[in-house]
Amino acid sequence: MTTPRLQHALTIGTFVSMIVACRGVPERADAGRRDADRRDAASEPSEDDAFVSFPFDAPGLGDLDAPFDTGPGETPCFEDVATEIGLGDPFGPYRRPPECRFDDPAHDGPGDHCDAEWGLAGAAVGDVNGDGHDDLFVTRIDRGPSLYVNDGTGRFTDEAAARGLAITEPTAAAAFGDVDADGDLDLYVATFGGLAHHLFLNEGASFRDVAVARGAAIASMRPLLGSSVTFGDYDGDGDLDLFVGEWRFHTVHDGPSNARLLRNRGPTMPGYFEDVTLAAGVAMEDAWTGVAMPGVYVYAVAMLDLDDDGNVDLAVNGDFRTSRLFFGRGDGTFVDGTRAAGVGTETNAMGASFADLDDDGDLDWLVTSIWMAFGPDWGNRLFRNDGARRFTEITREAGVLESGWAWGAVFFDHDNDRDYDLAIANGWDFAPHADDAMRFYRNEGALRFVDVASRVGIDDRTQTRGVVVFDPDDDGDLDLFVARQGATPSLFRNACGEGHAWLRVRVRGGDGALGEGLGARVTVRESATSAPRTFVIGQSTHYQGQSERIAHFGLGDHAGTIAEVRVELPDGRSVTRTDVASREVLEITVP
Repeated sequence: MTTPRLQHALTIGTFVSMIVACRGVPERADAGRRDADRRDAASEPSEDDAFVSFPFDAPGLGDLDAPFDTGPGETPCFEDVATEIGLGDPFGPYRRPPECRFDDPAHDGPGDHCDAEWGLAGAAVGDVNGDGHDDLFVTRIDRGPSLYVNDGTGRFTDEAAARGLAITEPTAAAAFGDVDADGDLDLYVATFGGLAHHLFLNEGASFRDVAVARGAAIASMRPLLGSSVTFGDYDGDGDLDLFVGEWRFHTVHDGPSNARLLRNRGPTMPGYFEDVTLAAGVAMEDAWTGVAMPGVYVYAVAMLDLDDDGNVDLAVNGDFRTSRLFFGRGDGTFVDGTRAAGVGTETNAMGASFADLDDDGDLDWLVTSIWMAFGPDWGNRLFRNDGARRFTEITREAGVLESGWAWGAVFFDHDNDRDYDLAIANGWDFAPHADDAMRFYRNEGALRFVDVASRVGIDDRTQTRGVVVFDPDDDGDLDLFVARQGATPSLFRNACGEGHAWLRVRVRGGDGALGEGLGARVTVRESATSAPRTFVIGQSTHYQGQSERIAHFGLGDHAGTIAEVRVELPDGRSVTRTDVASREVLEITVP
């Protein structure tokens, strides 16, 4: 029986809109299920738009499952050790209709709204007990989340229940941040199906949920479908504010968007929040205008200073052409600069990562999106930051356009050779994306990347979603944690950069504000004549979680000390260190 599932919109000639009817997709032999689901993707249709049904196994799509990396073999340098070190618990079952958690009356039966659920699987990194070793929080769909505490050797034990994190409903996204400026990391968790999100204050041995009492719950009489969380000091008062995203069709439940900006009321009331979404000018209620399926479609979100004016900006990755880039004005409000900046051109924005790829001092921006061979609007976007609130798209030249049904992404220097490489998670549960290979792009220099995933040991064709990096074994290279939908995660231990030097910089604010130095700009010069290299704390990953809050610099073949390390907080306070030893974690407190 053919069901009227979600459709992709295809505009003939201009490719501005696309509708793809989900009919005749063959069942996967290992799934034992009916026709595979599809998702909507539409841009702003005009009166002249024409639409056509188009089967997903039609000619012209290309072999999206084929690995893109070619070339001579090499010894794999990543090894999956998740089970060995205690991180092997599964995310939860991959539910298919009619077992999905929410109904969609626009579709054909109970529990037939799977799209939001199928995008879940995230993780967040943070040192919850202050022992200098990063721990890992992992979301779950079928039971409470996990808080894996690092024992100092790179092995983990789940202490979520023992530390007061026994959440009963499914969890979608999380982020660590010191919201009350007391020197330890608190935790915000967005639920999937609960009536309130959670803000857990770190009280040493355990956490306590204070979200409702402190104005951070975004409580609703209808289920919240959280999709993302990010911290940042958008109003420049020295404490951490919060943006929470959601992804839902209006047909699931109509009403105002639950994608909200929450202002921290400190310093007089640190850790208490008020909703300032409308006043700040960052409401997402109308972002779906012109989209075939009205809804709120926020995925990755980030608060970073992208125009180097000293004010935090808000980058929102939105599915179905609803992305927005809001520039901070410095008075607690934002202006929508999406079109003028030349961004938001992708069809289905999901994951995001930022890095200074060309060493010009500002952050470039990768946006993951679905790749299909229907026209130029499809695929990822890599935006080079040209300054003055302008970006130039360089996706095709960089070689990162076509990476399947892309989700989380993270830039990091995996081999410590001084430039950023890129990991992208992939997959969606129908042909041709059911077996999308995870991508790992090695930076070849001159803003050019080549996929070498299978060659370095990341030969993965499962349903991968969130990706984060950190150094759990303290060996000076970054390991890659990959969260999966309906399967166990992976911790790819990294041995790729063992022959190269490195420096890691951990930042603290001396007054307790901005825990982990979020938003701090760290600049390194290897020698007095070297060009500066920049890392902004919090730049790495923004899909359903966060990577470590440490500035990591690969030093390549550099020998000896590092001439200068400079740390500048968003409020202008700075510290400079000279003649710094390599291969160490440098801790800098900014008074």
